[in-house]
Amino acid sequence: MNIKNISIVAKLSLIIAAFSTLAMTIIAVAALGITSNQKVVSGTLSDQQMSLYLVGIAGELKTSLHQTAFQIRVEGNPKQWPIQQAHFDMEAQMLASDLVKLRPMMDSRDLTLFNPIANEFPKYVALERKVYDSRVAGDTASVDALLLGDLSRAFDVMDGDFEKLLQKQKQDMDQAGLDINAKAQATLYQLLLVGLIGTAAAVAAGLAMAVLQISRPVKGLTAAMVKLAAGDNAVAIDGLERKDEIGRMAGALGVFKDAAIDKLRLEGEAAALREANERERLRAEETLAAAAREQSQVLSFLADGLSGLSDGDLTRRVDDFPGEYRKLGEDFNAAMDTLQEAMKVIAGNVAGISSGAGEISQASDDLSKRTEQQAASLEETAAAL
Repeated sequence: MNIKNISIVAKLSLIIAAFSTLAMTIIAVAALGITSNQKVVSGTLSDQQMSLYLVGIAGELKTSLHQTAFQIRVEGNPKQWPIQQAHFDMEAQMLASDLVKLRPMMDSRDLTLFNPIANEFPKYVALERKVYDSRVAGDTASVDALLLGDLSRAFDVMDGDFEKLLQKQKQDMDQAGLDINAKAQATLYQLLLVGLIGTAAAVAAGLAMAVLQISRPVKGLTAAMVKLAAGDNAVAIDGLERKDEIGRMAGALGVFKDAAIDKLRLEGEAAALREANERERLRAEETLAAAAREQSQVLSFLADGLSGLSDGDLTRRVDDFPGEYRKLGEDFNAAMDTLQEAMKVIAGNVAGISSGAGEISQASDDLSKRTEQQAASLEETAAAL
């Protein structure tokens, strides 16, 4: 459950409960610390004792191994050699197992003594195997050389390091007792310090809860109210997700904020609508004015064409009619073309008629003259008769 969603009274109760829980926790931690310290003491002593025990056992096995190697040399019955070698191998495995168990118990200082033993032991086992193989082969000289030479030197290295490690373990055992006593006192002081720190932390946590969960959110809502009252509708309102009293206050303030934003939005939409209507009116007026200009231009073109027609100018045409009146201009020009062609035909016919009339007149004149001449001739003939 989110702490923001519980009521303020519940928050105060939670603080009181936290103080009570802290007191019980400090008591429990003190008891647990004492018990844990006892377990640590017991565990530390057990580890030291086990380490010391294993070092002692390993030292004894090391000595037993070396004795077995020499017994193989002095044993006269060859049938006993495999039995003695099997005994050696068994003890070697036991010592190797003890070394594996000892390594995790060694600290960094112990390892400086332990590592040479662990490194030397496989060499020692390999040398003993050579002793056995040489003994089986009857090479007594090689057996003696190994026993008195490399094998003894490897044994001396392990023996010296085992003795140092054993003394070191005894010293660590004594020091562990002193350290445990000092640690017990330190643990007691630590528990007291933890109690003081825990109390201070609980007080600080209570104050922090009061500030973070009550005081600061109330101040934030107050600041948001002031900004909202000043007309800042972009102010962020914290605490809307809370389910306590502060969340309800934030929700109420959010309603006021949304109402103010809606009011501004409606006012903006109304202003935008008025601007759109005004733009539409101006656009309609411009459209009407443009149509009037186009009509005036078309009438001017038509008047010019008709004026030319009245003057007998059949070649007059109209151009550049606006888009909607382009067809009217084309029809006017087509009518003028048709009229011009008709007039050309009429003019041609008139010219033909005029030419025929002239010919008829000329023929009449000629006939009249011939008639007059014939009449004169008849008069002369009649006169002669």
